[in-house]
Amino acid sequence: MNNRRGFLSGAVIAPALMMIGGSLAQAAALDRPLGKVRRIVAGNNADGRSFIVSDELVPGHLWQTDPPHPLGPITGQESARLLPSTAPDLDPPIGGSSFQLISLPTWRKMKPLFEKGAIRGHDKDGFHRTSTIDCIVMISGPLEVVLDEGSTSLSAGDVFIQRNTLHSWRNQTDAPIDFVVTMVRI
Repeated sequence: MNNRRGFLSGAVIAPALMMIGGSLAQAAALDRPLGKVRRIVAGNNADGRSFIVSDELVPGHLWQTDPPHPLGPITGQESARLLPSTAPDLDPPIGGSSFQLISLPTWRKMKPLFEKGAIRGHDKDGFHRTSTIDCIVMISGPLEVVLDEGSTSLSAGDVFIQRNTLHSWRNQTDAPIDFVVTMVRI
């Protein structure tokens, strides 16, 4: 008998998938073609105001930067200028990166903290900017990301590429929302 079959049984796999991606029902309910993911990219315009550059289904290769293009590909609508961080405590060191699981509390709990100025680097509405490229994979949702010019709702399985933009997170649900983020200092 192969012991691996018992190890990989549903009793082990299903709970592991539920921890990683919310629930099997959530995963099955995603309305997208196999092998593609919804990728939302945020950038800054010539006036330094954040906006959604693109929102599309893409296959495998999700994002890339290089030394001459620290923000990655730039469209005609955006600026390649790097803006200062408002929350340097969140920035990894120069040349560094950070990989984190975030469990974001509800907006009902966060809003009073922002209004009191209790979270450094964030304004009264939770807006902040880091000197990073953030590659975010949503584990649960929905989570609203608010930019200077517009907002969008992120769901489980979505990928959000935040590129040195002023943004605020709004969890309008009654429970924490989970996402994984890799922050790369630029």
